[in-house]
Amino acid sequence: MAPTHLHLHLLLLSLLLPLTPAFLLPLSKHPSSLHYLATSYFTPFPRPLHLVLDLGAPSASIRCSPPGIARRLPCRSLPCLSARVNKDDGPKGEDDRNVFCCDEGSACWVRGVGELVEGDAVFGSSKDLRVPGFLYGCASNALLSGLGSGIQGALGLGRRSRVSLPFQVAESFGTSARFSLCLSSSSGVLLLGGRGRSSSPTYMSILKSLTYTPLITASSGDSPHEYRINLSSININGIPLSSNSASPPYLAKLSTTSPYTTMPTPLYKAFSATFLDAMTSAGMNLVKAVRPFALCFEPSREAQADPTPAIDMVLQSTMVKWTIQGKSLMVRADDRVICLGIIDGGVGFGQEDEVVIGGYQLEDVFMEFDFGRSMLGFSPSLASMGTSCEELAWDLSPKDLS
Repeated sequence: MAPTHLHLHLLLLSLLLPLTPAFLLPLSKHPSSLHYLATSYFTPFPRPLHLVLDLGAPSASIRCSPPGIARRLPCRSLPCLSARVNKDDGPKGEDDRNVFCCDEGSACWVRGVGELVEGDAVFGSSKDLRVPGFLYGCASNALLSGLGSGIQGALGLGRRSRVSLPFQVAESFGTSARFSLCLSSSSGVLLLGGRGRSSSPTYMSILKSLTYTPLITASSGDSPHEYRINLSSININGIPLSSNSASPPYLAKLSTTSPYTTMPTPLYKAFSATFLDAMTSAGMNLVKAVRPFALCFEPSREAQADPTPAIDMVLQSTMVKWTIQGKSLMVRADDRVICLGIIDGGVGFGQEDEVVIGGYQLEDVFMEFDFGRSMLGFSPSLASMGTSCEELAWDLSPKDLS
């Protein structure tokens, strides 16, 4: 099939984007909560803070203890007023401002987070990125419960928010409104502000490999800060999946706080039945499930060397696919048993046509989020390129990126 004009345009776009300065933040993964963490320093907190990376959150949210420790902002102050999102940036007919105020003279608040406060912030274990007057939310203990031991809050990377980390970095340093993310089971990396000027051959090869797809504007009732893409079909070994209850096109939401990819029940039933047939045909035996997974397998004597089918998420055209297979698809439970790392959302899970792509499936995929163009760039699995996000984190130098 000949390339479409859109596909050629996106390919040229990936090659022509300038290598503007970037700031590098190393990332780690919490062993029990499976969240991805960044180390940060905020005045007036005396110790470093370990914050969960949250793609869809409008701002950073930190447990401010004791109360009043941070610098409060009056409702009519310039930082509070500038933090508002323009009405045109969100769903029509809805007040989508991410900051709201009470009566004049009262405190400034971040919707869904807490009181908006101000302090100087330093990011990264080597303290390479300093942002004076950084705005963040003072979150309650209840809001931050369940994040895991030693975690003091979350670091929001949400779009259409003037108080998210990428936007504040772009405003403070005049850099591109763009960030890149490469997650790993051990150490990953977050790049803010641009692509940098690194001479690393691995990094340059990854940038050239990116495929682009449009980011979708949220519909009414959805958070305008989430990152969603269109999903025209889901293929297993090249065969489109069909579901009586949820027919394509679907939506896919990227999430760093969901450990695994999650599907609504009707779609998961169709997906898991087809996947089970493919695995048993390849010589894999179904065994007792290991929570939270529903399908677990061990090889028979006739099992193929690589029995796992390829899952293609077809995006805006058949030319543009996000492929998940092998290690990115299966979670190892023990020496012999592997489980499908895609789970059933169950009753009350999101929208019936929406798939949440969780952190495990995002690992070892380089992703570039471009606010200005409303585009998502993503690489093939870095394993197929003979590298990983962990190796990239070691390979990149903050000095090379500046």
